[in-house]
Amino acid sequence: MKKRILTLLLALALCSGLLSGCSNSGGPASGPASTSPSPAPSPAPAETAAPPSETVDDGAWQEILLSMPYCGDAAACQMTAEQALAYARLLADGIAGKAPRGEDYYGMFQSDVFFWDTPTTVLGYSGEYQTDRANVILGDFAGDGHPYLCVISSLTQEAGFDVYYSDGAAAKHVYGDEAYGGRRYTSFALDENGKMTISTGGPNGAASHDDMRYGVSGGEAVELYSYSEDYDWETDLMHITINGVENVYTLEEWEAQQDSNTDGWEDPPSASYTPIPLRSMIGYLNQYAAAKGSAESVTVTERPAASKMAAAMLDAMNRELTGTEYDEARLVDLDGDGLDELAVYDGNQAWLHYWKNGQLHTREIGFVVGGWVEWWLCKDASTGELGIEYRCNGGGSFIGGTSTFYYLSHEVSAGDHRDVDGDDNTTQFTVDGVQVTQAEHQKVLEQNQRVEELISETGPGAHLEETKAKLNSLL
Repeated sequence: MKKRILTLLLALALCSGLLSGCSNSGGPASGPASTSPSPAPSPAPAETAAPPSETVDDGAWQEILLSMPYCGDAAACQMTAEQALAYARLLADGIAGKAPRGEDYYGMFQSDVFFWDTPTTVLGYSGEYQTDRANVILGDFAGDGHPYLCVISSLTQEAGFDVYYSDGAAAKHVYGDEAYGGRRYTSFALDENGKMTISTGGPNGAASHDDMRYGVSGGEAVELYSYSEDYDWETDLMHITINGVENVYTLEEWEAQQDSNTDGWEDPPSASYTPIPLRSMIGYLNQYAAAKGSAESVTVTERPAASKMAAAMLDAMNRELTGTEYDEARLVDLDGDGLDELAVYDGNQAWLHYWKNGQLHTREIGFVVGGWVEWWLCKDASTGELGIEYRCNGGGSFIGGTSTFYYLSHEVSAGDHRDVDGDDNTTQFTVDGVQVTQAEHQKVLEQNQRVEELISETGPGAHLEETKAKLNSLL
């Protein structure tokens, strides 16, 4: 790989490379390397294992590897039943939010709990985005017949991944990274035999760049190659370090040798690969363990609705709260179904989050404007349904304000406004934006009764930690 261009252009070129890997058959992939994973196969196997056989059937377990598909030579795979079950347990733990996670290099993950099959918010270079680890491949990443497992983001699949290894004991984290979405990059590629090369690097500022390659061996990440360039503004010299050996050039020397010298590394040809869903891989691994004579199998315990709701609400809080003293979040069961709704306030705006049909839904419930604002828990006097009143009070020469009552089933607003400096300083009454009599306005207020203050515009977030703790307890 020749460094023919300046630092920033090289970084951009490297960032454009996407993942590649192994073919469905486990052998060489035909045609050029794909720039994205191949579609997942179907149908998926059940998650439970077949009854164990009296003897190990080599043909059966090799056939299972090819069906996964396995990245590498299936005939040379040395995976034991214990290793297969360890990887299956890892995936089940990942689905349950209990899997070990590698270092969060940039402090990107906004939640301490990561459910692999559920999108979670991360904070990248250019802002927040969603990632997961919902897909997986199994392969001979070290080239020694011992399989490794790689879970891959279905949302940032070119750069969100984690590699794990098991020797029969619990699987351990080997290497992983998230896209970050900035000038730095991370990706991996598999050659036609399933061997993995991990690439990472990028600019470290206007005058510095590094480039690293890693492989895996013995259950560890191993450095294959390192390159760094650092321009010294004071001396006008370029410092180039390759695999620990430093050379210093003038800019003229550095530019002159770009077309003639290599940096000592050529990326190996890459092949396509086919990631599959986590539960599908658990089924294959159970089948493999059974073909190897094991009576054990791994099942996934489905998370209750309250756990899924809590994870989604925590993710919403992480996206919306700003870390100021005004942050606030309250839980309240508005419709009496046993699942709380969540009100979030970031000092400028408020949202109501509620769980319906297996998904978190969001509604804006007011923002800071005018004189001052407040949010109250309210109740429909006729039905007993609870809701949230957003009261926006006037300021300056305007007296009164507007109350909007947000219920899960409906909403209604009632306003009373008077401009003391205007020509007509009488109070105007409205309901849902239509002018009404004072009696009609009063009737709406009596129908929607205040219960207690929920969120104060200027008050400290007295309930924030309590809300987080309750949601985390539901995970």
